[in-house]
This record gives sequence, C-alpha cells and structure tokens, in this order.
Amino acid sequence: MLTQIIQMANKKKEHPSNKHHTSDLIPPHGGYRKLKSYQTTEIICDGTAVFCEKFVPSYKRSEQMNGAARSGKQNIAEASQVSGTSKKSELKLINVARGSLEELLQDFLDYLRQNDLELWDKDSPQALAIRKLAYRKDKSYETYKTYLESDNPEVVANTLICLIHQANFLLDRQIKALENEFLEKGGFSERMYRKRTKHRKEQQKSDRKPKLRSLLLPFVLSVLSVLSFFPAAPEARAAAGVPKLLNFQGRLTDENDNLLDGTYYICFSIYDAESAGSKLWPAGDPSPTSVSVSNGVFSTQVGSADTLTLDFTDDTYYLNVYVNDSESCTTGGEDLTPRQQIASAGYAITASNLAGDGTNDVQIKNAGGDIDIDSATLTADFTSAFSIDGVGASNVTTDSGNLTLSTTTSGDILLDSAGNVGIGTTSPSQSLDLVGAMELEDTTTSTTGVVYKNGIRFIHNFQHPTGD
Repeated sequence: MLTQIIQMANKKKEHPSNKHHTSDLIPPHGGYRKLKSYQTTEIICDGTAVFCEKFVPSYKRSEQMNGAARSGKQNIAEASQVSGTSKKSELKLINVARGSLEELLQDFLDYLRQNDLELWDKDSPQALAIRKLAYRKDKSYETYKTYLESDNPEVVANTLICLIHQANFLLDRQIKALENEFLEKGGFSERMYRKRTKHRKEQQKSDRKPKLRSLLLPFVLSVLSVLSFFPAAPEARAAAGVPKLLNFQGRLTDENDNLLDGTYYICFSIYDAESAGSKLWPAGDPSPTSVSVSNGVFSTQVGSADTLTLDFTDDTYYLNVYVNDSESCTTGGEDLTPRQQIASAGYAITASNLAGDGTNDVQIKNAGGDIDIDSATLTADFTSAFSIDGVGASNVTTDSGNLTLSTTTSGDILLDSAGNVGIGTTSPSQSLDLVGAMELEDTTTSTTGVVYKNGIRFIHNFQHPTGD
C-alpha cells in the first residue's frame, strides 16, 4: 500500500519552489526543491518508510528510523525557508539535518550487523551501480525503485546507506558554502543595519538641507613647504617648485551628529583672530572648493581654489571654513566655529630659522660648503652694520657707509663714504691716506717705480736717503 502511495506521489507534477517577495534586504529564499541535498533526502525518506514497513517489525524502532529520515528532509526545507532573514537559523537547521542522517546511517549499519548481512564496500560492483545513478538528471524515487523495493533487505539497506553517504557529502559542502557566505556578506542583522543607514542618509538629503554645525575633530592642518609660509621678511619668496598649499582633512556631520555623504563646497579664508578680526586672505570673496564626502570624511587643500598669496610672517593666523551644499561662498552655507589656528609642520619650523631666531645662526651652504647663488646680481639691504667674520685672520665690515678690510697682522684698509682710502688709519683725510712706509719695487726702468700726477711723472727712480 505504501509503495503505491509513493509511486502516485512521484507521478504528480513537481511542486514549484516556494516564491516569496524579495528585496535587497531579504534575498531570494525557499527554493529548497532545487537543492540536490533535498532531492536525495526525499528519496531516503521514502525508501526508509518502505524498508521499515517490510523489514522492521518493531514499531518503536520503525518510528525512530522514519523520524530520523523525515528530520533530514524537513530541516533542509525549513533552513531554506528561513534563510532570507536568519543565516544563523539556516546553518543550525542544516546541521540538524546532517545529524539526523548520521543517526539513520547508524540504524542501517546496526540492522546489517545484527542480521548478519553484508555491508557493501564503496567500490564493490553493487555499490558502484548505486553511486552511478546519482549522476542522472531529475533523479527521484523511481530512479532507485528496483533497489528500494527489492525483497532482499541487504540490497535495500545498502542502497539507502549509499544514498545517505551522498546526502551527507552534499550537506557538508552546503554548510561550508554557508559559512563562507556569512563571513563575506554577514547576516540579516548586518544587512538590515546597512539598508537602514543608507535609507536614513538618503532621506536626510531629500527631506531637508543638512545643518552643517560642526567639523568634528580631529582634523589636520599642515604647512608643507620649507620656505613658502615662514619667510624672513615680507619681501622674501619661496623657491621655485614649492607648492603654496595647506592640507586640510576633516569629518562632516549634521546637527544630529549623523555622518554626511555626497558633494559639498568649502570656502577657505584666513583671519588674524579666532573670532571677528580682519580677513587677511583672499582679497575678495573666496572661491568654492568641491569636496567628496564619504562617511563624513573628506580631504582637500587650502590654496587649490584661490592662490595662497599670504606671507606667513606672524604666528597668529586662523583658518575660517565655510561649508555649503551649493557653490556659493556667501549665502546658504555656514561658518564652522571656532576658527582653527594654522600650525606649522616640522619643515616649516626649520625654514623659519632663515629669519634668525636670536639663538641659532643661519646656515646656507651647498654640498661643498660654499654659498651658491645663481644670479647675476646680489643685492642685500641692511638696517645696521654688516660684517663677515673670517675663520682665519681677516674680516669684512660695513658701518655708516664705510667698508673696512682688516687683518690681525697688517692693520686696516678702509674705504669711507667720501671715497677716501685709508691704509693704517680709520679716518683718511685725502683720496689716499697712508700711515706707514710705501715701497715701489723694480725702479730700474723708466716705466716702473713711478708716481704720476695728472699723467706726468711726478717721482721717478727715487731712492732712500741712505742710498740703499
């Protein structure tokens, strides 16, 4: 009677897979009838029912075996159905199905052992014939009917053992695949959080304009060049190739501290005070800088929209940041307060030493230890005296328009502001004022050892009074 019921069930049109409304939040689920593992356990469940009716007289044992076979099949179906909203439940139910089939496998092994029947080796001709049937398309109970309805309990039990091994293999692979999918994509709770967060952000952008109240710290303000922003005097300029840019990074939120996403516009200006004060840069209204904000985080550069022409000669500069969702730098946006003081980077602090810090000397030299200035003309303006102190015995100084060359052994040579040259004196009264002896070498010819006045020889071949 049971055999006839099974045959009639398999002749009916196959049930379509359950179809449910799905979305990005709830993925497709419920198609368990297409699973090879479910198709195999369905054959096992029907075959076990036939086996118990014919060969297991004990009602209790028959109920146990049929219950294990049914659990293997039903838990796969239930796992598929709940997979849309709980990967944890899906994994748990597949593991229950795997455990039930293992229990059923032991029941059939016990039956063979207790009834002194042979257990087929997996590579025996009988087992290979059963295993080969697994590769048929659209396999069903009818595929194994000859073996499952045999009058020999050894044949039926071994056939079901082969099918259980195949189902267990498929379930082990299914469990591994579910584990990997969970690690890569997460479960329903994670998908629900991502969808809710995305929806809330989209709703915020469509329903209202973001309230850009604060730029949450930390953010970084760095002066990156060596010479651009800390020159020695207002007239100094940076070397060619040094960018006049300030790196600026931050995190942008709305009034409820929700992280923002999308394109926003930032307008930079520099003031001399943390609030109020005077604007130092740019001269007119600032130009907007477009920034792409992702999870609240953005990065840009001050000076990319308006050339940074400000010479950083003071230590009190404050960056004003105006944020807008349009390109206007005057209306519709908001100033982020308080202004942040611009801090120098390590290299910029080193560059400030070119102005002299009152403690350390300025050192400018090339690899050879020399000052190297690639210019046809060198001009230097000094508000007071200028001097060059030699490492050896000579020095060069200027003071009040006078140029003095001095040594430690031969006195001074001075060129004063009137154009007089003094040798051995610091106050020459004539065009040449010499204190000390003068020697004219080689007075043996008419053109050497001569002192001229207005182009005429004035003194020629003079000798010392002693005749030397």
